[in-house]
Amino acid sequence: VCHPTLSVNGNTLYFSSNMPGSEGMDLYRVDKAGKVWGSPKKLGSAINGLGNEIFPYLYKDSLLFFSSDRPGSTGGLDLYYSVLSDSIWSIAEPLPYPVNSSFDDIGFLLDDITQQAYFSSNRPGGKGKDDIYRLESQSPMFKKRVKEKVNWISCSFSLIDKLSFIPVNNARIVIDEI
Repeated sequence: VCHPTLSVNGNTLYFSSNMPGSEGMDLYRVDKAGKVWGSPKKLGSAINGLGNEIFPYLYKDSLLFFSSDRPGSTGGLDLYYSVLSDSIWSIAEPLPYPVNSSFDDIGFLLDDITQQAYFSSNRPGGKGKDDIYRLESQSPMFKKRVKEKVNWISCSFSLIDKLSFIPVNNARIVIDEI
């Protein structure tokens, strides 16, 4: 059991686990009533695929980001998202290039107040094995459509030192079109 993320009110916990009934690592939800946590419930097939689902991050109780190595991914672990609408999670979709690469892309965090998002990746050009990348945007990074998916707006990258979290001077990040 690993990678917990809480709802805004602290009464719903999402996490990754390989507990009995899992196919590898799957994402689960458990609700709290009063001071007592209920039984974990495996999220449905809209989220859990034929690979490992790890590093969930719940954003504003309606957007779930996570990493998966499911078939059809760009390569390694890719970042996916699902939108909660009327208590139903949409079918998970990969985040667009250049966020996802042919390497492992994990641990997505979003802050719409600062118009920044962070994630980790072991793609070439970093300072270590897994580096933290920052996305910035002048406008909201996404607009939520009712019962639909997320529209992504253009953003820029900055390379951050994984130990000090200080931007790396003179870093060169190349983004190629597919």
